[in-house]
Amino acid sequence: MNPEGLTFSIDWKKDIVFKSEYARIEERDGALYCSLRGEFFEKEQQYKPPMEYEMSNIPVTTRDINTILRDKYTFLLMQDYPDLAEKLFQKK
Repeated sequence: MNPEGLTFSIDWKKDIVFKSEYARIEERDGALYCSLRGEFFEKEQQYKPPMEYEMSNIPVTTRDINTILRDKYTFLLMQDYPDLAEKLFQKK
């Protein structure tokens, strides 16, 4: 991944970020479309295996890339990292 790209905060309390090679929102025919590519990190540490994500011209309901990525992060975490997801959603 490109270390000089954009960084989006997914959860600032847990220091979870998405480092993006590129990210853009376009409006076409009254609809919003998102394209982005990058990788999620926790406390500057790469997930094992890497938690990479890419979307290309996918319809979205918001221009807020943080909101889009927060939902994707939760989905990927539950799907590919169930042990981490269980810890994340435990009550403190």
